[in-house]
Order: sequence, then structure tokens, then C-alpha cells
Amino acid sequence: METETLATSQEAQAAEAKNEGASQKDTVYALALAALGEAKPAEGQPLKSLITKEVRKQIRVKLYEGIENGTIGYARSGKTDGELKKYCSSLINNWLKKDARFN
Repeated sequence: METETLATSQEAQAAEAKNEGASQKDTVYALALAALGEAKPAEGQPLKSLITKEVRKQIRVKLYEGIENGTIGYARSGKTDGELKKYCSSLINNWLKKDARFN
């Protein structure tokens, strides 16, 4: 009986995650790699050092579009366009600092 309850709980969590869209952390990382294209860091050089203003803008635009169309998880609603764009910029800064894959 516990196994059935656990399985049902896991299924519910998976469905909820699917409805929320892709994780913001993984999306920022994937968009950064896509925006960098062929640019690869030298050995020992952090990926974060290659993120220029232009790359940040490309990432921000894609994040904004993904949150707007629901493919990227975002729990809040009712933000204006300006607030959402500012949130996307903050999101990039946050994951550039926190994600170990960038450092």
C-alpha cells in the first residue's frame, strides 16, 4: 500500500513539473551555450567569462519568450512586461553566479 501511495505521489510531482515547464537553471545554461555558439573557454577559464552584454541580451530575450509562452517554469503571474524583463535579467545573474557549470 505504501508503494502505491509513493508511486502516485511521484507521478503527481512529475506531472506538476511537466506543467511548470523547463527549469530556469537548466534553461539559462542551455541558452548560454547556444548563444556562445562555437566560443569555448580555454582550459581552466570559467564559462562565465565569455558571457558578454550581447550574449546576455540573447539569453534574456529567449528567457522572456519562454516564460511568456509557458515553456519555462514560472510560478507568478500578473507581472508587466518591464517587470518580467527585469526578472529575466536577475535570473541570468543569479544562475551565472550559482551554477557550478559556469565557474
